[in-house]
Amino acid sequence: MGRLLLSNNDKAMLEGRFGKATQFAMEVIAMAANIEAAEDLIDITFAHIDSCFYSGRAHLDFVNFLLDNNATLAVPCWTNNGLISLNDLSIRDPGKSREMEEARQLMQAYVRLGCKPVWTCAPYQLPGRPTAGDHIVGSESNAVSFYNSVIGARTNKYGDFFDVCAALTGRVPNSGLHRSELRKAQIVFDVQSIPVSVRNSDNFYHLLGHYLGRHCGHQVPAITGLSDSTDEDDLKAISAAGSSSGSVPLFHAVGITPEADTLDHACQNEPVGQVIEVQLEDLNNARYELSQCQFGKLTGVALGTPHFSCSKWSDWPDHDQCGQVGLLCTRYVIAETIRNGTGPQGFMLAAADTNICVGVSVANRLYDMAIPVIEIDSRYLLQFENVNRVSINRRGVIHFES
Repeated sequence: MGRLLLSNNDKAMLEGRFGKATQFAMEVIAMAANIEAAEDLIDITFAHIDSCFYSGRAHLDFVNFLLDNNATLAVPCWTNNGLISLNDLSIRDPGKSREMEEARQLMQAYVRLGCKPVWTCAPYQLPGRPTAGDHIVGSESNAVSFYNSVIGARTNKYGDFFDVCAALTGRVPNSGLHRSELRKAQIVFDVQSIPVSVRNSDNFYHLLGHYLGRHCGHQVPAITGLSDSTDEDDLKAISAAGSSSGSVPLFHAVGITPEADTLDHACQNEPVGQVIEVQLEDLNNARYELSQCQFGKLTGVALGTPHFSCSKWSDWPDHDQCGQVGLLCTRYVIAETIRNGTGPQGFMLAAADTNICVGVSVANRLYDMAIPVIEIDSRYLLQFENVNRVSINRRGVIHFES
């Protein structure tokens, strides 16, 4: 094992005292630690599992090997998205292809292994999330950035298979963003020259994240000049966009995020190599890179990537100019927004959606509410474009008011 310092429990796992699955998992962890020149391993408290997303037969073979050898998880684990919906098999029907059937088996296997089936790329929005200083395993890129930056938990970007190996052993190499000295800001993005009206808009945070990802390289960025009203949804936008346009597993928002009370705090009192003054033109260019389509009437909008949060319901956009709106969120978010009064007063769906129906059912039962969910013929959707109000009586007759 070279220079790697192992605990007695680590050695016991390597020797196979906890079974073949855990032995293999520790072999993977130790191998990674040696590659990364880590001196030792550290405990983790949580893992977000990406290996449940089907990309090929190897995913299923791997988890079946674990189950066949009586593997047990050492820490709480939550699932990322799956390739299909276990609750609505009409979406990518497993009966119509081998790949979809294996994707179904894969998701069910991780539930049997002991993972909490939350099926979300934004697990940080759920109760019981990790806290500042926790060493965890993050796999989804936007979640890795959010956990590190906004919560102050510590994780590297862990890929498939390694995430499960870490969950089985409860250990990861003491390297990368688990180490304090590697979390300091190395480059500064100053947004103070951007007009306040722009900085207070929703689009600003998405465009800024995109710009960060394009220009920070592998350096940890610090952002100065953000509004004091910047909230978790805004920071989530930076996390997601920065992770999509580049590799930003950690950023510091000075005066906002937990490791950046001041710029000196974010930089650990060391000088930074570069300060970039972000200009309005930079954001305009970022917007052009994200969408080069011509202006005109929208035919559809997809919301919820990453999954919609509770507070975003209250900012529900005016989509009078949209043909159709697609929304992604968790059942918890649906139930919670209905409970606190920020959710919709009802749903009209062209096709039944289990996620929405379960969330509404839970809210109706727990909070004695009556939020209707109505499935209508898709032919009526086109008539929504030119009406201000739609009502449905108890017999299901639809009435449009212009």
